[in-house]
Amino acid sequence: MLDFLESFFAPSSFIPQVNCNFWKLDLVLLHVASDSLIALAYYSITIALFYFVQKRQDLPFYWIFLLFGALSVSGGNTHIMEILTLWYPIYWLSGFVKAFTAIISIYTAVLMLPLIPKALALPSTAEIEAANYKLEAEIFVRKHMEERLRSSQQMLQLVMDNIPQTVFWKDKNLVYLGCNHSFARMAGLANPEDIVGLTDYDLPWKPEETEFFRECDRRVMQTNTPEYHIIETIQQANGKQSWLDTHKIPLHDAEGNVVGILGMFEDITERRQAESALQQAKEELENRVEKRTAQLTYAIEQLQSEIAYRVEAEAALRQSQERLQEIATREALLNRLANQIRSSLDLNIILQTAVQEIRDLLQIDRCIFVWYRPDSSAFSSEVGVVGDRGGFWEFVQEARNLAFPSLIGYKVPVTAVSLLTERAFDKQITRVDNARDLTDPLERRFFFSVGYTALLALPIHTQSGEIGVVSCAHVSCYRPWRDSEVELLQAVADQIAIAIDQAALYKQSRTAAAVAQAQAQQLEQTVRELKHAQAQLVQSEKMSSLGQLVAGVAHEINNPVNFIYGNISHVNQYTSDLLSVVRLYEKYYPHPAPEIESELEAIDIDFVKEDLPKTLSSLKIGADRIRQIVLTLRNFSRLDEADMKAVDIHEGIDSTLLLLQNRLGSQVGVKEKGQIVYPAIQVIKQYAKLPLVVCYAGQLNQVFMNIILNAIDALQEGSSCALVGREKSALRPSQTKQPTIWITTEVSNSNQVIIRIGDNGPGMTEEVRQRVFDPFFTTKPVGSGTGLGMSIGYQIVVEKHGGQLTCISAPGQGTEFVIQIPIQK
Repeated sequence: MLDFLESFFAPSSFIPQVNCNFWKLDLVLLHVASDSLIALAYYSITIALFYFVQKRQDLPFYWIFLLFGALSVSGGNTHIMEILTLWYPIYWLSGFVKAFTAIISIYTAVLMLPLIPKALALPSTAEIEAANYKLEAEIFVRKHMEERLRSSQQMLQLVMDNIPQTVFWKDKNLVYLGCNHSFARMAGLANPEDIVGLTDYDLPWKPEETEFFRECDRRVMQTNTPEYHIIETIQQANGKQSWLDTHKIPLHDAEGNVVGILGMFEDITERRQAESALQQAKEELENRVEKRTAQLTYAIEQLQSEIAYRVEAEAALRQSQERLQEIATREALLNRLANQIRSSLDLNIILQTAVQEIRDLLQIDRCIFVWYRPDSSAFSSEVGVVGDRGGFWEFVQEARNLAFPSLIGYKVPVTAVSLLTERAFDKQITRVDNARDLTDPLERRFFFSVGYTALLALPIHTQSGEIGVVSCAHVSCYRPWRDSEVELLQAVADQIAIAIDQAALYKQSRTAAAVAQAQAQQLEQTVRELKHAQAQLVQSEKMSSLGQLVAGVAHEINNPVNFIYGNISHVNQYTSDLLSVVRLYEKYYPHPAPEIESELEAIDIDFVKEDLPKTLSSLKIGADRIRQIVLTLRNFSRLDEADMKAVDIHEGIDSTLLLLQNRLGSQVGVKEKGQIVYPAIQVIKQYAKLPLVVCYAGQLNQVFMNIILNAIDALQEGSSCALVGREKSALRPSQTKQPTIWITTEVSNSNQVIIRIGDNGPGMTEEVRQRVFDPFFTTKPVGSGTGLGMSIGYQIVVEKHGGQLTCISAPGQGTEFVIQIPIQK
């Protein structure tokens, strides 16, 4: 083996390559430099590939980089051998190195073939960018959802922290999932989030309290039943012992399974302490009473022998005291009833108070007030026997033991209680101590039907002829009625009778007052209508006179204007002919006589020829303008159209705007401190295609005139631009906007025409807007307005045309009037 290696690396009979290069130094150096640089490049590539593979071992097919590295090393070795064979003829070694390089190259090429489809299947740069963009979008959406969830959680925590109760919630394993700040402070935690993952064993409760809490939580979740008002004790983190009133509710998931428990409690320590103190005071009082009783008993026993002879006197005194007590009770009851009568004249309240007071005083099962309701078809006041009477007894008020059913609304025919009815009509008291002692079968049947065992009934006869009965009944057992009780009820019945009479008088007085008030209101409404009608007549007469004046002026102006307008065309033709003759003279006689030439220069014939047609054109425009104004005046006054007829609404609006053109332009006004310049008002018209509307054209033009005039006044008042001779810089911000009036028309689906007239002025307050259509109401200074324009306009639109006129305005938001009138009345 050694011999082989020695022979392999020993110089052979081959000559080195330097001989082939004729030992030219520059040629040899060229080969050495080229091969050295190539080998260095191959080795650098190998180092870079191996470093890359070491850092990114997660890449698929990372071994191909290692093969390329090995191939680069082999390629570098072949170039190193090329350098060595320049001086040493070791061509066998060089050949084996090249053969090794060839093997690695072929092996790499073979392994590359199956990788080509996989490499082609890798996503392109655009696909990667699209995937990255999609991933970024998903990340953004997820971050947005997380932010919303975090905001929702913060809001929920804020709500939980601000409710007066202390709140916590656990999962089914009794592990805390959250709480509010109140619970966190009680548990000694800095933040509610710190409780997540803890149990009651981790909190500063006492062991017995912890076990009680957990046992109660398990019971609520196992039974799936909430428990309320659980009285518990708890030791807080600060060592304070507290009493809690707790509510525990099971929590469910979407399928209805119990997944946890929600607890809420209030600290009732102060209440428990107060109850404990009260109980202690009660016990102390009982002890003192017992001691005092013992002392009194001993004293009584000592004095019994001494006061034996005074027993009869004490009995008499006791009876006297009972009598005085009864009298005091009676007086107190009567005083309360009298006070109730004075404080309230409502009969139902008085009767309800009376039966309640009687029941509380006598300690009976039921106290009822019943009215006799006569049957007009069967009752006659001249008939003296009960059997001939009609009607029934109606139970209207009662005070009862809640264990017994109510009898309110119960009705008993008089035939079922004939003896009771007879006594009531004869103003006799019915007194039954035991219903079993009754002999009349009808009475017994009635008593047993309503469950009465004892009864005391006192009749009440009012001045108006009504009959009522105060009925005191016992149900559980018989009841002996004492004379003092009967006297008391008799006094009460007298008070009730007085109250009933006073309530009836009060009702009559209220009815009379209501009738008088209604008559006064009707009279006031009549006066307002008369004033309104008078104002309307005055305004109508003024508008009629104004219309006649306008029509007369328009007619008088129209005649000379027609004469001027009709002759302007002839003057224009004559002037054109004369100028043609002058031009012919200039053409054929370019050099006139000196006198003519001097005169032509004096009158400036060229200027005359140029300016004369313009002057005639201006005259024609002025005449057209005068004719248009005259026509507008005639259309606005419409004296020949007093009846309703189909007209063009837009024509009336345009006529109104033309008459108000001088108010719409820039004007100079006078204020207290000098002159003020009102800017021009912009008018924006948005007309829809409207059909002819059947209406009173002249009156409708009057409505347009009043609304637009009010808009101009509001805009000029709120948007004055400059004060001549005063501080020009003292302008409000609202004065910088362009004053504008919008006029919009449209046709609604209800066969109506809608005209909207709005402005961007200062607007109205709600109080002014509510009264804008009231007669004689105006916000203008004295002498500037009568307050009738909008009121009459409202009557024209609503009453004469069957339409609607509404005002929409707010301070700083401008004003808009909406007119709705039917196309056909």
